[in-house]
Amino acid sequence: MIHKLHIKNFKLIKDNSFDFKPLTIITGTNSCGKSSILQTLCFFINTNILNIEKSMYIQNFTRNLYIFDQMRNKDLHEDSIHITLNEKNIINITKEEITKNTEYLFDFEENFYYLKSNRNLIQDTEKIQNNIKFGVSGEYIGNYFSTNSLKSIDEIFYENPDSNKILNYHVDKWIKEILDLEISFTTNESIDIILNGFKDKNFSNYFLPSNISTGLNFATKIIIIG
Repeated sequence: MIHKLHIKNFKLIKDNSFDFKPLTIITGTNSCGKSSILQTLCFFINTNILNIEKSMYIQNFTRNLYIFDQMRNKDLHEDSIHITLNEKNIINITKEEITKNTEYLFDFEENFYYLKSNRNLIQDTEKIQNNIKFGVSGEYIGNYFSTNSLKSIDEIFYENPDSNKILNYHVDKWIKEILDLEISFTTNESIDIILNGFKDKNFSNYFLPSNISTGLNFATKIIIIG
């Protein structure tokens, strides 16, 4: 678990420490460093992964984090970046190299998702994937939902002990709660393809994600991943 993160000379962050709780919400104005805090955690991702597709996601997600002149704070003009996790996992970055003294690395994908600000729509169709839960931009939502829509969610999300525990019920409920829409997210498998869609409960009409608003697309991603 993350308890404390110290960052020095990284992008907009000059020298700051951040305390983390089991639930931590990072807020602030545009360009104040919120994403930079999350990006520093990428340096602690375990890249010793046998799964080729997961390794590709890591490379695509972190490839822009290794250009020193783009990472360091432009006001400090220092020649190194320091990141410390939980006071004992240390990463130093210079123009020449990255050195790590770490006892703990995150397992990529299972516990870390970063939905980037370029709000990609849910895909109309997805190739069936059995070894990736979600992509870093929320890909494969349909794959996960198709497999888990009728399964119970974690009990920490129950409204009360007697409430419906099925995932698709809670997705519908939160779409209604957040957007005031009577719409369900649906999936259908066809050979090696998953067809994603939204169903209007009032008119029984089905719509492709590409024909639905960006807000509904992105909110549905967050609800399902959450």
